[in-house]
Amino acid sequence: MWFIKTLVTIILLFCISFLLFASERDKQHQEGIGLYESLLSAIEMDSVSEIKQFIVFGADVNHRYAGGKTPLMLASSFGNTKSIQTLIELGAKIELKSDDGMTAFDFAQKNNQSSALTALQNSTIPQQIQSNREMITTIQFYLNRLGYIAGDIDGIYGNKTRISLRQFSKDSNQPFPAEVSERQIEALFNTMSGNSIAELDKPKSTVDIEKKTNIETIPSETANELAISETKTNR
Repeated sequence: MWFIKTLVTIILLFCISFLLFASERDKQHQEGIGLYESLLSAIEMDSVSEIKQFIVFGADVNHRYAGGKTPLMLASSFGNTKSIQTLIELGAKIELKSDDGMTAFDFAQKNNQSSALTALQNSTIPQQIQSNREMITTIQFYLNRLGYIAGDIDGIYGNKTRISLRQFSKDSNQPFPAEVSERQIEALFNTMSGNSIAELDKPKSTVDIEKKTNIETIPSETANELAISETKTNR
């Protein structure tokens, strides 16, 4: 008899424990839904402080909403640049894709959010700087030679270089955004040589490719020496 009572007691305790666990799990699930709904509202309002607060509370910065959209993709769709910058600073991954295969860049472009595109492009610059210091040095050298004030030739993508490069891109009617890249160096080189920027999109002949290989990046020391020499010559 005592065996049956003990078995019943164990079964009852198990059932109670299971119900408590299920209740706690549902509670956490509901709290999770509420947290991400609040995060979405903060993104819609472009509220930096609230976005940071919800991430600190435990919200995943790369959480997937309906359709596999991340907070960064939604912020890009809305064109909320402060949210974009904040999410990236908190670890949002730009390269992630939605269920439809779209990135944050694609959502910004689809919704004609030019400011969002600029914010996303600027966010990738620090990653490029580490491996493209000589490329930036070359861009600074060419910008200064063309009369744009890029500042010191130090390989650092600072405000003067960024502003000068954007102005050059605007003045040249480039078919691509201002960026730190080989084709940007080619655009600067072509401008110095009196060639059209539009020629960058033309098919390259064998001769053109051979000419392009002669466009090399300039080490910081060499660029500075050239700049100092030119300054002395103009005095």
